[in-house]
Amino acid sequence: YTATGKAITASHDCITIAEFVPILKEAGIENGHDGKRLWQNNLYAMLRADGFLLKRPNNMPSADARTEKIFFVEEKTNYDKYGNPHINTTTLITGKGQTELINYYKKKAGLL
Repeated sequence: YTATGKAITASHDCITIAEFVPILKEAGIENGHDGKRLWQNNLYAMLRADGFLLKRPNNMPSADARTEKIFFVEEKTNYDKYGNPHINTTTLITGKGQTELINYYKKKAGLL
Protein backbone atom coordinates (compact mmCIF):
# COMPACT_ATOMS: atom_id res chain seq x y z
CA TYR A 1 0.00 0.00 0.00
CA THR A 2 0.96 3.62 -0.45
CA ALA A 3 1.03 5.94 2.55
CA THR A 4 -2.50 7.09 1.64
CA GLY A 5 -3.66 3.51 1.31
CA LYS A 6 -2.21 2.58 4.70
CA ALA A 7 -3.87 5.60 6.30
CA ILE A 8 -7.24 4.75 4.79
CA THR A 9 -7.03 1.07 5.75
CA ALA A 10 -6.00 1.86 9.32
CA SER A 11 -8.73 4.46 9.69
CA HIS A 12 -11.73 3.51 11.77
CA ASP A 13 -13.83 6.17 10.07
CA CYS A 14 -16.49 5.26 7.56
CA ILE A 15 -17.54 7.61 4.80
CA THR A 16 -20.63 7.98 2.65
CA ILE A 17 -20.78 7.00 -1.01
CA ALA A 18 -20.87 10.72 -1.93
CA GLU A 19 -17.69 11.40 0.09
CA PHE A 20 -15.96 8.52 -1.72
CA VAL A 21 -16.43 10.01 -5.22
CA PRO A 22 -13.60 12.60 -4.92
CA ILE A 23 -11.29 9.91 -3.50
CA LEU A 24 -11.93 7.70 -6.53
CA LYS A 25 -11.36 10.66 -8.85
CA GLU A 26 -8.07 11.42 -7.10
CA ALA A 27 -7.10 7.77 -7.71
CA GLY A 28 -7.65 8.29 -11.45
CA ILE A 29 -11.18 6.91 -11.85
CA GLU A 30 -12.85 9.77 -13.73
CA ASN A 31 -15.74 8.00 -15.48
CA GLY A 32 -18.51 5.60 -14.54
CA HIS A 33 -19.35 2.39 -16.40
CA ASP A 34 -21.50 4.39 -18.79
CA GLY A 35 -18.54 6.55 -19.81
CA LYS A 36 -20.04 9.65 -18.20
CA ARG A 37 -18.28 11.75 -15.58
CA LEU A 38 -18.19 10.01 -12.18
CA TRP A 39 -20.61 11.36 -9.63
CA GLN A 40 -22.68 9.95 -6.74
CA ASN A 41 -25.48 8.31 -8.75
CA ASN A 42 -23.01 6.78 -11.23
CA LEU A 43 -21.03 5.33 -8.33
CA TYR A 44 -24.18 3.76 -6.85
CA ALA A 45 -24.92 2.25 -10.27
CA MET A 46 -21.34 0.93 -10.55
CA LEU A 47 -21.46 -0.61 -7.07
CA ARG A 48 -24.78 -2.30 -7.89
CA ALA A 49 -23.58 -3.52 -11.32
CA ASP A 50 -20.42 -4.99 -9.77
CA GLY A 51 -22.35 -6.79 -7.03
CA PHE A 52 -21.26 -4.70 -4.06
CA LEU A 53 -24.71 -3.21 -3.40
CA LEU A 54 -28.22 -4.58 -3.80
CA LYS A 55 -30.80 -2.45 -5.58
CA ARG A 56 -33.46 -3.42 -3.09
CA PRO A 57 -33.75 -2.72 -0.24
CA ASN A 58 -32.28 0.77 -0.44
CA ASN A 59 -28.74 0.10 -1.68
CA MET A 60 -27.89 -2.31 1.12
CA PRO A 61 -24.53 -4.13 0.82
CA SER A 62 -24.49 -7.63 -0.63
CA ALA A 63 -23.79 -10.49 1.77
CA ASP A 64 -20.24 -10.84 0.40
CA ALA A 65 -19.53 -7.12 0.81
CA ARG A 66 -20.74 -7.25 4.41
CA THR A 67 -18.70 -10.37 5.18
CA GLU A 68 -15.58 -8.72 3.74
CA LYS A 69 -16.33 -5.62 5.87
CA ILE A 70 -16.29 -3.32 2.86
CA PHE A 71 -19.43 -1.55 4.05
CA PHE A 72 -21.01 -0.67 7.38
CA VAL A 73 -24.74 -0.02 7.71
CA GLU A 74 -25.59 2.75 10.15
CA GLU A 75 -29.10 2.57 11.58
CA LYS A 76 -30.88 5.51 13.16
CA THR A 77 -34.31 5.47 14.73
CA ASN A 78 -36.52 8.50 14.20
CA TYR A 79 -39.97 9.00 15.62
CA ASP A 80 -42.85 10.62 13.76
CA LYS A 81 -45.25 13.07 15.39
CA TYR A 82 -47.37 10.16 16.64
CA GLY A 83 -44.44 8.50 18.39
CA ASN A 84 -44.08 5.68 15.86
CA PRO A 85 -40.49 4.57 15.30
CA HIS A 86 -38.96 4.57 11.81
CA ILE A 87 -35.55 3.07 11.14
CA ASN A 88 -33.38 4.87 8.60
CA THR A 89 -30.28 3.18 7.23
CA THR A 90 -27.18 4.66 5.63
CA THR A 91 -24.61 2.52 3.83
CA LEU A 92 -21.09 3.68 4.65
CA ILE A 93 -17.75 2.57 3.20
CA THR A 94 -15.20 1.36 5.76
CA GLY A 95 -11.50 2.24 5.63
CA LYS A 96 -10.73 -1.26 4.38
CA GLY A 97 -13.55 -0.94 1.83
CA GLN A 98 -12.16 2.32 0.48
CA THR A 99 -8.80 0.69 -0.23
CA GLU A 100 -10.37 -2.41 -1.77
CA LEU A 101 -12.77 -0.43 -3.96
CA ILE A 102 -10.00 1.91 -5.18
CA ASN A 103 -7.87 -1.09 -6.15
CA TYR A 104 -10.84 -2.90 -7.74
CA TYR A 105 -11.80 0.05 -9.95
CA LYS A 106 -8.17 0.89 -10.80
CA LYS A 107 -7.65 -2.70 -12.00
CA LYS A 108 -10.92 -2.56 -13.93
CA ALA A 109 -9.80 0.69 -15.61
CA GLY A 110 -6.37 -0.75 -16.39
CA LEU A 111 -4.57 1.63 -14.03
CA LEU A 112 -2.92 -1.15 -11.99
